[in-house]
Amino acid sequence: INKYATLKATTKDKAERYIVKIRLNGLGGKFGTKTYQIKKRCVGNCNKYGGLKFELEKPEKGEYYYRAISSRMTSRARCVLIRAISSNWGRFIYCDTDSLYLKGYEEPQNIDIHDSKLGAFKKEHTFDDGKFLHTKCYVIHDKETNELSHSIAGCSANAKTPIIAGLSLRIFCH
Repeated sequence: INKYATLKATTKDKAERYIVKIRLNGLGGKFGTKTYQIKKRCVGNCNKYGGLKFELEKPEKGEYYYRAISSRMTSRARCVLIRAISSNWGRFIYCDTDSLYLKGYEEPQNIDIHDSKLGAFKKEHTFDDGKFLHTKCYVIHDKETNELSHSIAGCSANAKTPIIAGLSLRIFCH
């Protein structure tokens, strides 16, 4: 872990940084992998609308992983996030598993902020207004630059444009 954390913190190559980030993030997921894998097999169409019918195959025993490591990593990250929220409760707007959104421009209290340090929060946005619809779906406005930032997870780039335009008009044109 230390090798990859150091590499992530020091590399200037965006592609290398991304690969290292994926390796570090994948560690917890790999330890938390189910030991039994259940697969679905397509057995044909089930209706006139083209729906497919699937049957579950017999579970296969996978490799052995140690879930306690994944559980420990997740619980530790949750503790860090909860403490950060509690320390900034009056400004708290939204959080995800690894991010925190606070209203205003003041520095947050009791939060380690650094662009590349493992376990620290990275400052990605400064905003004064926003609309948070649900997990990983939001539009925020930076009053200083008058720019909008947005995230709609699972939505293609072509589909995002009209959604964001519609949200922006309803949210920010008072």
